[in-house]
Amino acid sequence: MITTIFKFEWKQFIRSKGLVAALVIFSVIGLFCLQQGSVVYHFQQVAVDSALAKKQRSYNYVKQVFDTLKPIAEGMQEMQSPFSLEWQLRDVVAKDASPLTVLSVGQSDVYAPLLSGNFRGSIFNNQFDEFQNPEKLLAGNLDVSFFLLFLFPLFFIAVAYNARSADVEAGITPLLRTQAGGADRIVYYRVLFRWLVALVPVLIVLLASAAQLSAATNFLLVDWLQWWAVALLYICFWLLVVLSLQRFRLNSVINVMTLSGIWVLLLIAIPGLLNTWLNYRFPVTNKTEVAELRDFDFKAWDLPFEQHQAFLVRTYPAYKSRIFKDLADSVKFRSFGYALQVYKQERALYEKAAVVRQQRSKAEEQMFWLNPVGGVMRSFASISRTSIHHQHSFEQSVLAYREQKLNYLFEKLMAGTPFLKAEFEQMPRYKPVKADASVFQYLLPIILLSVLFLMTTAFGNRR
Repeated sequence: MITTIFKFEWKQFIRSKGLVAALVIFSVIGLFCLQQGSVVYHFQQVAVDSALAKKQRSYNYVKQVFDTLKPIAEGMQEMQSPFSLEWQLRDVVAKDASPLTVLSVGQSDVYAPLLSGNFRGSIFNNQFDEFQNPEKLLAGNLDVSFFLLFLFPLFFIAVAYNARSADVEAGITPLLRTQAGGADRIVYYRVLFRWLVALVPVLIVLLASAAQLSAATNFLLVDWLQWWAVALLYICFWLLVVLSLQRFRLNSVINVMTLSGIWVLLLIAIPGLLNTWLNYRFPVTNKTEVAELRDFDFKAWDLPFEQHQAFLVRTYPAYKSRIFKDLADSVKFRSFGYALQVYKQERALYEKAAVVRQQRSKAEEQMFWLNPVGGVMRSFASISRTSIHHQHSFEQSVLAYREQKLNYLFEKLMAGTPFLKAEFEQMPRYKPVKADASVFQYLLPIILLSVLFLMTTAFGNRR
């Protein structure tokens, strides 16, 4: 029976020039989305490679101009100051981007892939407003995840909504009921065939992504398979939605309105309402506090020397008995206190904002039971390492690196010994932190919904 139905549906399909044209158009859109993600990824890679190349040239320049093999000549000691070294090195830190960014751009197009590694760099140069697609209804880039989440359901609804109602309206349902297996099974087979037709653009994009990413650096086949497994789960979810609706034997108008309503509810209404509530419940970083931090940075140098001394003694008790030999020595002490106090203030403000973001992220994960498509999108971003969690891990690792370098440079300077080549080459190096990419917890709501629709379909078939 299934072979006969598939042959019939195939003949009907090739006779419909509109459906064939729509299939071609959606295939082209899918490839275009893949290309757009590739453009964003390669643009970021070019920017990162260029910045790291400049960083290496600055490092080599400092090694050539600043001879660290022997103490600097009298009167040139200021070249050894941490501020001078940091300015000359032009340190930058790059986020380790996954090739799967091509499939799911996520936050990587909003947050810069580069941050300053200078201990005087500000972590608050980026906007702290989260970008979550589709949870914040900012689709942003036409990447493959957008194509799957938004466009595939619309295309499938357009080709499958009248799988049963068209026969009823044509008056051939009594004839179908006389066939072996009954009319319900025939309808389900027809929906399955149309689902396979709607799947053609997805398969084309899948093969194209495999060909494109297989040659990419750091490409992991396991992550690619995991990403497409999540996509297949989402695609099967919409198959079960359409199959479940067929058991109610509604007319074509009601079918298309109901399916479109489900699409709007899952992808627009619920995410929008939840996002509005989350923005109210967990506001973003207060810009006034960022402005106050910059004011403190501007004024911190002019704080009384005793305040700098008290701060450093609290932080480093070994400095309690420090005796200042001359004015230059006290300037070093003031510089250290100034830089460290500004960093501590910035770190405290960042951690305060990070607590709010973690609370929001946890609340969003709990809301995935109401917003299951948000869980699918979070899964895409997590596997592609473009989620907000990965961005925060990157920022925290940069802050830790800056603190290590700040302490290292000033402690060496305060020691009073020459800053030689060995000390220069032993400066701390940035070490990226790998964030956890577990996605199963995000998919539980969509899996439960799929099971419910499957049970509804099976129950209707038995009746």
